[in-house]
Amino acid sequence: MAKQHMLAMRKIRRWQRTKAFRDLVWQFSVERLDSRTPAILDGVADRAEAGRVDAAKLSLELAGRYSPKGHDQPTAVQIVVNGVPRPMALDDSMVVDGEITAEEG
Repeated sequence: MAKQHMLAMRKIRRWQRTKAFRDLVWQFSVERLDSRTPAILDGVADRAEAGRVDAAKLSLELAGRYSPKGHDQPTAVQIVVNGVPRPMALDDSMVVDGEITAEEG
């Protein structure tokens, strides 16, 4: 029995060194946690009802009813420019090529 246990542990340690095994364990863990989310939130809500301020803040934040200081969401700003005249484009005939020979002043 002890030898079977030792061989099983050796096999598990070998698996733990592979990325594919660790990725599968991670995926399973995330799915398990995700399936327990309603129970977790019920527990947080129970603590909030009992007067725990941190649980109340988390509950209200998840519900979209509370924003912690410094974590305000940015306001969407739209700049609308209507009725402002655009500058006139210069016609090539109005451009004068030349060279400065002397400056006054």
